[in-house]
Amino acid sequence: YKAYLGGLADAAGELRRYVLDSIRADRVDAAERTLRQMEDIYELLMSFDYPDAILPGMRRRQDMVRGVLEKTRGDLTTALRQRKLESALERYQRMKVNK
Repeated sequence: YKAYLGGLADAAGELRRYVLDSIRADRVDAAERTLRQMEDIYELLMSFDYPDAILPGMRRRQDMVRGVLEKTRGDLTTALRQRKLESALERYQRMKVNK
């Protein structure tokens, strides 16, 4: 299990990179879907609550995935809010021009 769980933890970092690439490419749906996959990985990893003698380094990896997940969630939220703000500004500018 150790190698599999370690691989899942490492995958969370790779998924974060994919989310950031998706945000840059304006593929928000893909970014949100990938964030949900990251959440699933985190929930799975957290279900393994064993002492360090049985699963060495697992607590550290769980903490790392939690940090990556929260940072990614924050980045995606910021991108979504920025997109809404840009859309509102564009509507305002069109209204102003049409007056």
